[in-house]
Amino acid sequence: MGKITIDNLTGGENLREPNLLKDNQFALLKNFYYDKDKRCKTRLGTETYFATLPDTVVLLDAMNATTGWTGTEDAVSVTTGTAIRGTFALQFGITVATNAANSATLTKTTISASIAAAKGYLGFWLFVPTGFNTNLTAVKFRLGSDSSNYYEWTLGTLLMNTSQFIKLSFANATTTGTPVDATITYARLQVTYTGAYTDQAAIRIDDLQAYSSTYTKPVTSYFFNRNESDSTNITIAVAGANMFLYNETAVAWERINSGLTEYETQTGRTSQRTRWAFFAIKVSGGIEVGMGNGVDDYRVWNGVTITEYAGQPKCRYFLYFQDKICSAGEDLFPFRFYFTNAAPSTAATINTNDVDVGNEFDGKINGLFELASTVLIGKTEKIYYVSFADTLANSTCLPIDAQNGLFSHRVTNGVGNAILYQTKNGIDNLSQKQYSTGGTAIVSENYTADLQKLTGLISANQYNANCGGYIKELNNFYFSFDTGDDNVPETTLVYSSLIGKTWSEYTYPAAYQYGYYIDSANAYNYLLCSGNAGIIYKIEKGFSDDGVPIEYEFKTKEYDFGNSSSWKDLEYIDLFGRKNEGSEFEIEVIVGGEVVYTATITDDYLTSSVAVSTVGSDPIGTETIGGGAQSSEPDSIDVFPYQIRLGAEIFASGHTVQIRGFGDDVPTVFTLDQIQIKYENNTDDLFPVANFA
Repeated sequence: MGKITIDNLTGGENLREPNLLKDNQFALLKNFYYDKDKRCKTRLGTETYFATLPDTVVLLDAMNATTGWTGTEDAVSVTTGTAIRGTFALQFGITVATNAANSATLTKTTISASIAAAKGYLGFWLFVPTGFNTNLTAVKFRLGSDSSNYYEWTLGTLLMNTSQFIKLSFANATTTGTPVDATITYARLQVTYTGAYTDQAAIRIDDLQAYSSTYTKPVTSYFFNRNESDSTNITIAVAGANMFLYNETAVAWERINSGLTEYETQTGRTSQRTRWAFFAIKVSGGIEVGMGNGVDDYRVWNGVTITEYAGQPKCRYFLYFQDKICSAGEDLFPFRFYFTNAAPSTAATINTNDVDVGNEFDGKINGLFELASTVLIGKTEKIYYVSFADTLANSTCLPIDAQNGLFSHRVTNGVGNAILYQTKNGIDNLSQKQYSTGGTAIVSENYTADLQKLTGLISANQYNANCGGYIKELNNFYFSFDTGDDNVPETTLVYSSLIGKTWSEYTYPAAYQYGYYIDSANAYNYLLCSGNAGIIYKIEKGFSDDGVPIEYEFKTKEYDFGNSSSWKDLEYIDLFGRKNEGSEFEIEVIVGGEVVYTATITDDYLTSSVAVSTVGSDPIGTETIGGGAQSSEPDSIDVFPYQIRLGAEIFASGHTVQIRGFGDDVPTVFTLDQIQIKYENNTDDLFPVANFA
């Protein structure tokens, strides 16, 4: 008679032969992770965050000139003014006179555009002076095919003395006549007021664009920067050929750049989407954001407009390190590393200094990252470190003692005191030896040796397609990678740095990039950019994936109790853990490849009516913002202990036993804390008659 107890189920998933695993490892661990108490627990869900990113945007008028615009009634002095976006804005004033309508109107009848594919919302900027709202009756905007066939909106309360992005949904428009969406020619802004209204000067309107309600383009790139001096955010995303800035007040995406190259242009890569990389620096005029995708010209966003710099390198990777802009990943010079002098006054110039890293036998540069006090440059076969000196000639760039090169700049993340990064074999850990200096002080170690059945599916052509993210509060590192050879990372593994070398699988949406956003409560919200549509998800939120049930599943190793040749009689199996009330979890006992016993863990198996913990109170963020779907699920759930016994007498015999569990209720919180198996070695019948030929 024997009995084994496994109460330290922290081994994670191991994809080697199930009978070769350690007792605390799983042959499959899907949609589970390890919480702060090292419990094997079902993961939380995903929810749409922000508004969706439109796939079509039509510029109706950049408003950099007065061409076609006419002021009537009390509207005067139509001219160009200081830009809100681009080069100029359209500016006018109001001189109150006696007219029956008590109004001032700005009109254009020579727009030439089709909005047939862009009828989600209208967006433009508006600046009104202090006092504008006093004795105001209404501000209305029309857009149509002519003055008899148009859509009309009444604007809400306007911010005074502040540029405001106006979002007008076509679903909320009042329609007059039958506007022809394919031939838009007419736009009108009208201000109405009472007889006590006073003159207004320097009203500005800028950048009139129509945005689609469809969002079929994947979000290939995301950037967030918080200016700690005034707590303002810059949030940029790329979808299709457009770059967008998120407006927190209007809860909308505003297009700030168009005509971007969607796909790579090099031979053999033309089916791969371009990815943008960004960095931010503080300059005398505020924050500047530099950016590049390796195909289009390098460019800079200064808060008003994006400027392209054709004379700068077309880099793919950027790092702002010790007050220097570092960049690399230029297709024309794939070994070259650029860096500026300290504290550059602008992001416009990135090639102040340059050095070639290694040689062609090391392959090209695939990423930059920081470890301790140095910049590390990842090439195909080696990783180099840079030591900055007073002059370029005195700076050094030497290889480190790493087992492999590096791929996919977006995967690389600092986790604990080390770096997790992608190699040809999966994920490696790069850390610094204590009491050592120089290149030999940094060593690497493979962390996915037991997961080669999955990571080995990444084709060489997709090594740079993948992405990763880290949530420090959960000790989770997320690695999304392409196993379908289509440049879309649709498979996700999650590493628990709390335990070390422990992985599970997540059925997340395909992901082009991970990121974060700091909300108005200063809480971090961790995000995933969809590889299939214009959606940015918040991860580890709620108890479903945007309303779709999460399929949880585990399979233990095939236990042979230390004797693979002995035939065992199983008496019972006890499972212990925690679950929420109302959910059910299915259990199967598998012997010799056959299911020999099934059970359902219901509330009948709860051993206490007192909750032992609460899950899902969202410790890493706040509620969904920006037009995302508000979940009908509870924010938190009480969890109770359970115990279930499978069998009460001899119920099966075989060489090995494996336990499978699965469930998809919404909501589900389930942990597997301990397994006890009672069995008897059948020494009288090591090879039952049925096993003989």
